[in-house]
Amino acid sequence: MIHEDDKSYLDFNRAGTPLLEIVTAPDFHTAEEVVEFAKEIQRIAKWNNLGDADLEKGQMRIDVNISVRKNESDPLGTRVEMKNINTFSAIKRCIEHESQRQEEILENGGKIAQETRRWNDLEGNSFSMRSKEDAVDYRYFPEPDMPILKLDPQEKAEIMQESLDRPFDYIHKCKEYGFNKEFINALLLDKQIFDFFFVMVQEGFEPKTVAKWMVGPMKRCLDYFQGDEIEVLKNISEEARKT
Repeated sequence: MIHEDDKSYLDFNRAGTPLLEIVTAPDFHTAEEVVEFAKEIQRIAKWNNLGDADLEKGQMRIDVNISVRKNESDPLGTRVEMKNINTFSAIKRCIEHESQRQEEILENGGKIAQETRRWNDLEGNSFSMRSKEDAVDYRYFPEPDMPILKLDPQEKAEIMQESLDRPFDYIHKCKEYGFNKEFINALLLDKQIFDFFFVMVQEGFEPKTVAKWMVGPMKRCLDYFQGDEIEVLKNISEEARKT
């Protein structure tokens, strides 16, 4: 759905596209933690060929539920859901703004309404969409046109045994090379580039020199040509070995 000028538009081009929704426990204490978690989910999707997970193209969306409390030992406060945030930077701004909004309400003796709000990143504020008193507000009911999904126990066991390639596991390796956060994020954006980086290091090239070259001129080259990255990387690798 696209919301513009007090109207809602339905895009049926993605009708039938499966939706995977991940719901976490209230495990995050800062906006930075939320952003890093969301980035890792995106990287896992890309590295394991699950999808491009491009936020700006609507392939991935983030809903954040925010509540505040005076002390960590206090019970969680009333949560407010912020819907469909489409950039990592907007996630951070949204959380910081909503946390401050709730704190000001409580400091002035008010109460936080359990509701769903939309974030307007251009104006840097949010507005209420609907109240959300309980789960019954969703009016859950069985889909009459969808047959019951039954998984074969053996097939389910095989799926559960499969392991995903987790980019996070490589962050510590990159830190061993003395890379800063920007270098690490740039390398982890694309698994093919990251694999190529390790090939170059194994060939004896100095890690930091290779990384600077890859996240700079080589990345610009790939973005310009937008061709088959594997073939481009192979050609660059052969030229690098010759020199």
